[in-house]
Amino acid sequence: MRVALLLGLLAAPTWATEDPFVEAWLELWTRCRVAVETAQRFDSLGLETVSERFGDYATAAALTVDVGGHAVVINPARREADLLFQYRDFYVGIWDRGSDRSPSIHCNIGTGGALGERQEAAISRAFLIERARLIVEGTHEVRNPDQLRQVVGLGVGAVRRNPNGCRTIATMSYEPGEWFASLIGEQGHMCEPRRAHEIGK
Repeated sequence: MRVALLLGLLAAPTWATEDPFVEAWLELWTRCRVAVETAQRFDSLGLETVSERFGDYATAAALTVDVGGHAVVINPARREADLLFQYRDFYVGIWDRGSDRSPSIHCNIGTGGALGERQEAAISRAFLIERARLIVEGTHEVRNPDQLRQVVGLGVGAVRRNPNGCRTIATMSYEPGEWFASLIGEQGHMCEPRRAHEIGK
């Protein structure tokens, strides 16, 4: 059945994965997923650095960044990102709750605004194709985020815990005509006891 699912998705129109917009998203999503699942530093090669370690989280004012013609507000007080990169029409916020020896990377990929209907469909299809490929390989399973009203949310997670002892999740979510985001990170409440204690510090 898994093979049939993958073949069905691969037989779909190819514009979903050949679109440069979708390719850019998939590139960032894959870099984030690999970093989280292997507990390694995020690969920022070729990305434009927008901001680094911007200010005191407790007191700094919100940072507004122009991404693809949209004003993206990043609020340091909410610890939304330690590092902010831009790649084509996307930005990716990175924050790390780990150490130099044991990174704990979390990513937030967005566009700063809503996607068009065609873009929503294309990225959804690309996500489903990639998720099916990972499941067929036996390394991942469906792990959807909590379902919210009017929000499309899809997710996948590695079967094995990462080197930090945590389950991981990589998502793609949007509210039609309103916003789009991909969150990739460790599920802190699903870590082994030692690691969960360290994250809670």
